Amino acid sequence: MQYGSDDVPALDRFVACLPYALPLADSFEWGHFLFDKFPILALPFVPLFPVISLLNAPFVSFAVFIALFSFVTRNPSIPRFVRYNTLQAIYLDIALIFPSLFKGLAGNVPLELAETGSNTVFYAILLSVIYAAVSNISGKLPNEIPLISETVDGQMPF
Repeated sequence: MQYGSDDVPALDRFVACLPYALPLADSFEWGHFLFDKFPILALPFVPLFPVISLLNAPFVSFAVFIALFSFVTRNPSIPRFVRYNTLQAIYLDIALIFPSLFKGLAGNVPLELAETGSNTVFYAILLSVIYAAVSNISGKLPNEIPLISETVDGQMPF
């Protein structure tokens, strides 16, 4: 289902952007090489630091994850636009499990390879969140994130 920019109320556009703070906060551990080399890159994220530090507190991120999945994505009284974006943000967060598993299984990896992989994970999540935010602000459904959007489309029957 495609939305026109006039079809989605401004409040729904704003609310649809909020769940993306979860995968963005969880992706910051993958961006540490970038932030160590270029601290100025962290400046655009300074307003998000309180949210990121809250989400990185023990079990808070997991509790938010469960609450969003249980009370938002499966609630038909919430607009589909918001539910779709919430589920997509959850799936982006789940996708971060795979690099973590690989990192744990790989053992000692050369620093250059670890840095490249870490930066790639951070860029992928960051660009996905930026794409989703820009689409949401324009009132368009951000349904072009490879693999993630296809999965969300299959999970959003109503």
